[in-house]
This record gives sequence, structure tokens and C-alpha cells, in this order.
Amino acid sequence: MVSGQPLSPPPWEPASSCRLRVFLYGPLLVYQRSSDLSWLPLPKHAWGKGRPARSVFKRLLLAPSRRLSRCTLQDDLWPSPDDALSLDKTLYNAINQLRRAIGKELVLTIESSYALADQSLIWTDHDAAQALLTAAEHRGRTTDAALPLLEQALLYLTRGELVEGESGLWVHGARLHGEAMRRQCRRWLAQIYARQGRLWLAGEQYRALLQVDPTDEASLRAWISLLLLHGQEHDARRCYQEVHALAAQQGESVPLWEHLRLAKPPADMVCLSQTEDAVEEVRPDLLSPTASVHQPGRLWLAASPEPALPPLPLPVGSPLWFVWQQRRIETLLACFQARSRDGLDPRTWAELRRRLHEELATVPPHEHDRDYTLSRRQMLSAFAVLPLTTLTGTRHGLPPAEELLPLCAAANTACWQLINSQGLGIVQEILPRYLPLLERLSQPGAPQCTRAARLAAEANRIAGIATSHHQGDLRAKQFFSRKAVHLAALSGHAPAQVAALRDLSLAFYYDGLQVPSMLAHLEQALPLLPACPSAMQSSVLCLQAAAWAYLGREETALHLLGEAHERFESRAESEILPDFRFREDNLMLWTGRVYLYLTMRFPEKGYSRQAWETYSQLKTMPAMVMTPSRLRVEILLDEAKTALSQQEQEIFTYLLIECQQKATELGSLGLQREVLALYRQVSAEDHPWHNERSLKELADLFVNR
Repeated sequence: MVSGQPLSPPPWEPASSCRLRVFLYGPLLVYQRSSDLSWLPLPKHAWGKGRPARSVFKRLLLAPSRRLSRCTLQDDLWPSPDDALSLDKTLYNAINQLRRAIGKELVLTIESSYALADQSLIWTDHDAAQALLTAAEHRGRTTDAALPLLEQALLYLTRGELVEGESGLWVHGARLHGEAMRRQCRRWLAQIYARQGRLWLAGEQYRALLQVDPTDEASLRAWISLLLLHGQEHDARRCYQEVHALAAQQGESVPLWEHLRLAKPPADMVCLSQTEDAVEEVRPDLLSPTASVHQPGRLWLAASPEPALPPLPLPVGSPLWFVWQQRRIETLLACFQARSRDGLDPRTWAELRRRLHEELATVPPHEHDRDYTLSRRQMLSAFAVLPLTTLTGTRHGLPPAEELLPLCAAANTACWQLINSQGLGIVQEILPRYLPLLERLSQPGAPQCTRAARLAAEANRIAGIATSHHQGDLRAKQFFSRKAVHLAALSGHAPAQVAALRDLSLAFYYDGLQVPSMLAHLEQALPLLPACPSAMQSSVLCLQAAAWAYLGREETALHLLGEAHERFESRAESEILPDFRFREDNLMLWTGRVYLYLTMRFPEKGYSRQAWETYSQLKTMPAMVMTPSRLRVEILLDEAKTALSQQEQEIFTYLLIECQQKATELGSLGLQREVLALYRQVSAEDHPWHNERSLKELADLFVNR
């Protein structure tokens, strides 16, 4: 390699010379590179009145070589003009407005044609997706090396309809090309996921293909054959019936089941119709002979010294996979229960928490099909209820703390996973039933009291989050957070104390921005920070920065934010504290909030643009795939507030709809109320947008709210 020569980015990434980033799928989004090299949204007023400048911009970007003659532009965009003179004037004005909006050097006049600069200066998601598909083909189409390229391409291609809001024959042709790219991308992805055993992911791709075209016999046969290969004949027939019904609605037909020439699973394939005993038969050496009899409150014990069963070659996310995953974790718990009879040292206890977190978070908790969601929720509920099953199996008094606490640790870990997806109601049903037991074990002098106090503090934190979201009861969150602070103090564990104080400060933050109370509780956490992981230190500093930004203390807020970024470490701190999450997405969320509050106090200083840039960076983070659903909605909500501060009405409306839908799916009344408050703000008579048609059409979303 020649020294001093910088590596050029791949063709799907914006080049260092790039001036504009344009997203043509979904609502048109255009970002300009500023003098400090950040990306800022092009304001709506830059396009002038009406649609001509934007329509010319989109048409040229989708033309071969981004160049078209004046006549072609006029014929495509305005095929039925009143007179030729007015048509020439419309195109002339549109070109001049476009030059004012994006820069005259990016819009060229070549003889009787107009042209736009190439991808090195004007990056588009459409061209980037083509480059990604080309690169994936060069890497073997369906190889593991092609997978990240295809996943990135699909993110671009599924953002929305290509050149949304435009019409005409040219649009039809462009959308056919975009649909062909999306279809090819999904097919290659489905084949990769199927080869990797990721059954539900492959099924999602086939489902999407068939929803667009139920007559796609190749995709139908591939999907059903995949399900049959993994012993899921019932699901295969149900999927066939769904596609058959969809085709009938569209006046189409699909081949009969008998005519699909479907492959049958091999005779030695482990199928879902087998019982749990069949799971044991796969590896009989892993379980004791008595393991097949499962009594309430007792776990299957492993004959092997390994603290968990090894994984089986099953499709991740299938019902049988969850059965085996449950057995793995139960065996892990049984091993730690046996070891705890001699006393669990802190290192062993930390190892238990880490292993539980890893096993229960194997698969991201969002964006799955119905069967996956039900199976995952059923498994997590089984672990959340473990302490109660132990109590029902004990006739006289409480079981020993060393047997009960590992089960409570598993229950807490399962509750974290449930509240981060769509299990808020389950947590509220189960957690109050074993929480009093944990608090009883936390009393000074009781065996294992400090460990029980830490678990009880964690459980109260979970209860506070579940109540504030599921019921919108922020006062209850304060109550549970105060109990968590008391119990964490009994544990003597500094990180547990800081986590509880941080949650209490957040209870005041979300309850009407009671910033003085928020700061008071954060102050109590500061002496404990040196004994905490760097990510936890960063989280407290972020909250302080946001509070001071809200109060208008600009210099203090920026100093604290800078310190928070310095202390943050991108490696997973959850290896040390699985009961506390603060990762890069959390950091960026609070960074954006600091800039939003500074925008309120100092609107002329450009903090709104910095907030927008922060959330734009967040969208491109690979780690966002693991972001909990609750946090995703909060990020969307802050994006909407940023769009409001930027006066970007179209983007604001789009984000508000997505916020409401996601908050409703999550079952979070608290987040739904926040979305409603934002809608009422822009619907008020004194707001300049209150008469906008697009916002009035949102009224149905908020009926009876």
C-alpha cells in the first residue's frame, strides 16, 4: 500500500467530496454538508413555492447519467401544458430554484440538456443500493460475506415508495426498477438466512415477496419447502392458505399444494411434533435419568459438569429452539444452585448474571413474526415466574436463600427482556408476586441479605419502568425508585446505588421535567461514581448535561456532555452489570436531547442542526438492530421534536405517525401520552401548522386518547 494515500470509501458510501446526501425512497430527504463537515437537512423553504424544483431534481437523479433534454423533462413532468411558453418558463424557474437550493455548480447546462453532478458529489440511496447489490453479487450473492451488504441495501430500499408523491410514466418505470432491486435483494437474503438456519428471518423475506406478488411460485415453493424441511408442516400449510387467499383477493391463483413438488424432511430430522422427551433423546448424556420428570419448583439437573447444555443445530427463533433454550438455561441455573450451597462468591454471582443475560438476549426482541414473538414471550414468562413455582413446591416456610436467589436473578433478567419488547403487561402481572419475597430476604441479618437487597433494588427499578410505561403512572415510578434507592443502600453495592438514584432522577425528569429534583438525586450519585463502570459514569453525566441545558447553563452542559463522551466506552459494559444498560444508542439519545434543550434557550446558535446531525448518525449505527423497542420510540420522539424545531413539517408528520404506531405496539401508555402532547402542541390554534391538512388528517390516530 502506498503510504499517504487515503483509502477511498466503497461506492455505496458518500465520498469525502460529497456535497449532498439524498434519500429518494419515502419522503424526499436532502442533507447538505456544512463547513464543519456535518450533515444538515436542507430546509423546506429552499425549494420555493410548489413542486417544480423538487420534481426536476428527482427526475434528473433517476435519469441515465443524470442528464435529460429540456423537451424530455417537460414531457415527463408536465405532459399536458396549457401553452409552450408557460411550460418553458416553469422549467426555467424550476432550474434556477434548484440551483439556489443545492448550489449552481451541481446543476449543469449542456447544450439543450440539464444534468446533475454524479454520485461523488450528490449521493443517493437509490444508487447506493445498486452499488451494494453489485458488490453482493461479486461476493457470491448468497455467501456470508454478502449478507451485510444486502441488509444495508434493504434498509435503503424499504424506507418507502420511490419518489413518493410523483406521478407519470417515468415514475412507473423507475419504481419497477426499484421493485426489481428490492425483490432480488430479498431473495438473496432469504437464501442466506435459510442456509444459516435463521428460519423466521428467511420466512419474513419470503412473506414480503409474496405480499407484493402472491403468484411468485418460486418464492412460495422455497418458503414452504423450508418450513417442511424443519418439520413445520402445520405452519407451512397455514402460510400456503394465506398466500392462496391473498391471490384470490387479487383475482389470481396459485398452484395446488399437491402440484408444488415440495421436498419432505429427512426421517432423522427433529420435528416440532416430537415431545420434550425427544429433545433429551438427541443428547441423552447431557441430562440425568430423572430429568424427564419435571416437578414444580425443581430444575432439570445436568449430569455434565458444563453449566449449560450446548446448542442444537436448530433454526434460531423456531418454537423447538425456544424449548431447547429454556432447557439450557434451566440447566445453567441448576448448576449454580448446586454451587451456591457452599456460598456464591461475588465473581461466581457476576458470572451467573452475565450468563443469564447472554442466554436470554440471544435474539433481538423486535420485528419478528407472530409465532416467534409468542414463543419468545412464553419462554421469558416461564423464567419470570420461576420464584413463584419454587414457592408452590415448598410446603413449610421459604426455600433456602441460596436456592431462591439464582431463580430471582433469572426472573429479573427475563423481566428486563420483556419490558424492552412487548411484555410490559406480563411484567406487571408477575413481578409484584415475588418482589415482597425478595424484600423480605433483604432485611439485615438474613442469609445472603446483601445479594437479595441488590436483586430487590433491581426488581423495584423494573417495576417502576413497567408501571410508568404500561399505565403511564409516573408517581408510581417515583415510589418504586425510592424503594430501589433504599434497598441498593442495604446492598452496599455502589453501581446498584447509582442505578437506583439515576432511575429516581429520571422519574422526576419524565414527570413534568422537575429538573431541580432531578439534579438533587444525581448529586447524591456523584461520590459513588469512581466505583462504577465508565458507561454508568457517562450515563449520569449525560443526565446532568441535559438538566443544565434545560436550565440554560450552556457552558456547564457542554462541558458535562464532553466529559460523558470521554468516559464512555463502546465495549459492552453489560458484561459487568447486566442489570444496567447504557450503550452508544443511549449516549446519542441524550446528546441529542442536550442540543434540543440548548435550542430552546439559544435558537440562534445552530444547536437544532447539531441535534438533527446526532440523530442522523444514530440511524447508521449497526448496533441499532439491538436497540430495545422502548428506546427506539424515545429516539423517534426526539427526532420528531428536532424536525419541529427545524420547521420540517413533512418529516415531523412522518415521524409522529411512526411514534404513535410503535408506542401502541409496545403497549406503553406513557409514550403514547408523550406523542399526543406533541400532536396537541402543533394542533393548537396559535401554532403556525394548526391548519395544515397533513396534520389534520392525523386526528384519527389520537381519537379517544
